[in-house]
Amino acid sequence: MRVLAIETATDVVGVALADAHRVLAEAHVATGRRHGETLAALVSDTCARAGVGARELDAIAVDVGPGLYTGMRVGIAHAKAAAWALGIPVIGVHSTDVLARGTEAGDRLVVAALDARRREIFWALHRRTALGGDRAVEVAPPRVGSVADCVADLLDRGLDATLVGDAAIVHREEFDRLLERAPIDVRRPEPGATHPSAAVLAVIGRERVREERWQTPAALTASYLRAPDARIRWETRA
Repeated sequence: MRVLAIETATDVVGVALADAHRVLAEAHVATGRRHGETLAALVSDTCARAGVGARELDAIAVDVGPGLYTGMRVGIAHAKAAAWALGIPVIGVHSTDVLARGTEAGDRLVVAALDARRREIFWALHRRTALGGDRAVEVAPPRVGSVADCVADLLDRGLDATLVGDAAIVHREEFDRLLERAPIDVRRPEPGATHPSAAVLAVIGRERVREERWQTPAALTASYLRAPDARIRWETRA
């Protein structure tokens, strides 16, 4: 089994390739918004370093958001085109699932949060459960709103938590202010826990292939949660 993972939901483009036992190769590049210029070359280079040809792939896992609108479109379009050409399935994974899976939070609630710009964030809540084994299970699906909305969601649960994702860095001052007198302990992200990892995405993809939880390219959809910034600006002008 060989699974290619494509991660483009943030300003960091990532590609990884895993077989049935381990991650064979991975690469991450901070590109700003130049996802389209970077992704194809990164896929080619990662496959070459892993010694795996395109025809040897069994599935493609791709981050379907929430995240940057343009970046997500680039990654999803590439995954669909490659899957169609190779006749293999795709696995769509939420960026918040990838973030939560990549952190060691113990029994704490995991708040996976990404900067959505326009003074908003995307977030979802995960927690390790007996049913999930060693996996952090989603207990509240991805949503979009203000930092205050996220903190209120967290405080309603009354559980110690760990923040992961770039929203905790970009909006650090607001999180600190709102959590200053909170009756719970909230840890900030560890280094390397600010962007979804392509390697973690590849591992999730491999697991879902084993569970036969995949999709056809035509059925793959993005989780945008809101309209793109350009459309919002146009409607505001109108």
